[in-house]
Amino acid sequence: MATVLNKSISMPGRYVAAATLCVLVTCPAGAQTPLSANDWLKSGRAPPANSSAWRPSDPVPPDAASRRPHTRPKPAPARDIAESAGAVPVGVRRLGLGDSDGAGMISARQAGLPAGLWDGVPQQTAIRMIASDPALPAARQLARRVLHAQIRPPAASSDAQLGAFFAARVDRLLKTGDLTGGRDLLLAAGPAGASTFGRVFDVSLLSGGEDQACAQMQSRPGISDDIAAHVFCLAQSGDWPAAALMMRGAHRLSLISDDKAKLLAYFLDDGLADGADILAPPEKITPLVFRLHEGIGQPMSASGLPLVYAWSDLDPKSGWKAQLEAAERLSRAGVLPASILHQLYTAQTPAAS
Repeated sequence: MATVLNKSISMPGRYVAAATLCVLVTCPAGAQTPLSANDWLKSGRAPPANSSAWRPSDPVPPDAASRRPHTRPKPAPARDIAESAGAVPVGVRRLGLGDSDGAGMISARQAGLPAGLWDGVPQQTAIRMIASDPALPAARQLARRVLHAQIRPPAASSDAQLGAFFAARVDRLLKTGDLTGGRDLLLAAGPAGASTFGRVFDVSLLSGGEDQACAQMQSRPGISDDIAAHVFCLAQSGDWPAAALMMRGAHRLSLISDDKAKLLAYFLDDGLADGADILAPPEKITPLVFRLHEGIGQPMSASGLPLVYAWSDLDPKSGWKAQLEAAERLSRAGVLPASILHQLYTAQTPAAS
């Protein structure tokens, strides 16, 4: 036993385990060292006949062939080949006639509406539908989502009708008091053209962004044909002589009415406005007339005006009571967040009376 162990120590390391095993158990007389797992690579003999290696040049194995489809897909049909080298007819439209009817602030998926909601509906019918006044609050919220959503618009009968559906949506939002929604919808439509700038100007007057609208008007004078708006913007920019000259010339040419000319004269000349008689309210009240009355020190009460004018009373310059009344009107219409109403309620301490 000792002799065998001494011999095992002198053997190479890889044979120690085999020699020790022979000591512990009875080994045959002709025992050899363990064979390598890939001894056929060392011996140079041919590989086993049952090798599972497969190469692209070999036939497909039977088990793989049984899993292949019996019929191969047909190739795609060839495209039509042009019979001549003539130019393909292309439709042409002026860049100024952009279609803003499909503009929106949210996608149809976000609004929970189908993208083809207006498919097959005539444009005039769609305009009458959005102009209706739902009675239930849930129906009003759904109608507002339709106005806000970016949905494929109804087909216009002609190029002259492009933008009519968009203008009807903006007018409906403003009529319901949703000044923020109308402003965002106008911004989503991109740069304003001559057909939509009037609404952009009205919204800017009510929301306090008239400086940007006036800058746009001065850079593009032909974008608006409202003489009173041009006079107002000239005065806003500080060019009072040009504003007075335009106002007097337009009045002499009967381009503006006598009442509006008198209102503009009071606005341009503080000496006329100081101590002057209270002007009678005009028959048609516009955001510009509303701002001009405010500018001459004769503000008009927004309580008896359309709901969109209530936003002007939310200005900090208005009294707390006027702010609360305007916020309550807008909240009942569902166009003012509840957080703003709560902020106004807690802004001051109510009087003892």
